[in-house]
Amino acid sequence: MKAKSIFLTLFLILLSSNLSAQANTKLPFVGERWFNFSGGSCCLESITITKSGHCKIIGYEAPEWGNGKRVIYSGPFKNTIWIYENGVKSYGYKIDGRYITSLKSNGKPEFDCKEEGKPCTTLLE
Repeated sequence: MKAKSIFLTLFLILLSSNLSAQANTKLPFVGERWFNFSGGSCCLESITITKSGHCKIIGYEAPEWGNGKRVIYSGPFKNTIWIYENGVKSYGYKIDGRYITSLKSNGKPEFDCKEEGKPCTTLLE
């Protein structure tokens, strides 16, 4: 019986610390923002964050490719969001206030999206 009590206590501590960590994540905004790392109509994306901290990133196809859209990420907001393709970390986004940066799978910024030699960082509008 004592082991069950200790297990339950540890479980509640872990659960409350996890909820506390999520509650302490400061949201950079609430609502929808748009961004495009390379300009033009090919690579428009949106990020929506709700008051509860749920985040969704959607990618939009250019009109010449059919105007389709796909959900890239849907889950809890984090300042760094990783995108997995076929179970492998493919790339990520780092959200810092009003800016978003495209990350390589190793965590370093992508470069050369709009300007040669510059990181792929853009304003969330």
